[in-house]
Amino acid sequence: MMMGVQIAEIMNISDVLFSTSIFEGMSIVILESLACGLPVVATNVGENYLVVKNGKSGKLVSSWNPEEIAEAVIELISNPPSPHSCIEVVSEYTKQKVLLHLFKEIGEGDQ
Repeated sequence: MMMGVQIAEIMNISDVLFSTSIFEGMSIVILESLACGLPVVATNVGENYLVVKNGKSGKLVSSWNPEEIAEAVIELISNPPSPHSCIEVVSEYTKQKVLLHLFKEIGEGDQ
């Protein structure tokens, strides 16, 4: 099993991550990838659309068609978004911001 640092090292030497899930909630691996500045090709399922922004942090594909996925990967490799813009789209998902929001929802954030 890989440790988090090793995964981040692999992401930092990669060109693109692709996630072709049929079902997703909020994908942790996509958040981790973008936090490393690595653009993502992902299927448009779950909440991927919240962080995978076409041209800014990656590309969403509408099907599991291998040609469409390959075209999206080639497009990102040919014209990658900046690592900064990838990081920027996940800036709202830090543990501090997520937990603060959660505590406010349950009425504990006012203390």
